[in-house]
Amino acid sequence: QHLIDILKHPDVPNDKETLLKTLCWLSNACLRLGDIDAGQKYGQQINDLLAQMDEDSDSQPLAQVAYGIVLRAAGKHAEALPHLEAAIDSYETLELTEADYTTSDLLRNLATVQMETGDYTAAEATHKRTLQHLETQDAPLEKAHIYRDRGILYLHKGEPEEAIKTWVVALRLYEGQ
Repeated sequence: QHLIDILKHPDVPNDKETLLKTLCWLSNACLRLGDIDAGQKYGQQINDLLAQMDEDSDSQPLAQVAYGIVLRAAGKHAEALPHLEAAIDSYETLELTEADYTTSDLLRNLATVQMETGDYTAAEATHKRTLQHLETQDAPLEKAHIYRDRGILYLHKGEPEEAIKTWVVALRLYEGQ
C-alpha cells in the first residue's frame, strides 16, 4: 500500500512505462509472498495497461513475463503460454533489476506451462535452454530448481526412474547450499 501511495505523489513520474514496471514489481512481490489473489489483481492491471500501449514499448517483454507468470501461478497455463512466448526472444537483451524476473525465471515458468499444457518436448527443450543459460553463472540454486522441475516433467511423462535420477541431482545441488 505504501508503494501505491508513493506512486500518487506529484513528484513521481506518472508515465505508462513507469506504472507498468511498478505493476510488474508489485505482482512479483505478491507472488513471492504467496498472495496469488493480489498478484492476479496487479496482473490484470498489467494486461489492461499493455492493451493501451505500443507493442514496441521498452517494458513490453517485462510486462508479458510478469503477466504470464501471474497466470501460471493461478493455474491458467494455456492463457499464460502466449505471454511468456511473446517475451522469450527479447527478454535476454533487457537490462533487468533485482525486482524483475530473471531470464531463468521466464524460462522455468515457460517450461512449466509447456508441461502443464502437454507439450513435453517443448518443456524439455526449454529446460535444456535454461541450463545452457545458467552455464556461465554461479547459480546452483537456480540449477537445482531446473533439475527439480525436470524431475516433475519426467514424472508427468511416466518415467519415474528418470524423475528420481534428476531429483537426486537437484538434491545434491540444494545440499551444496
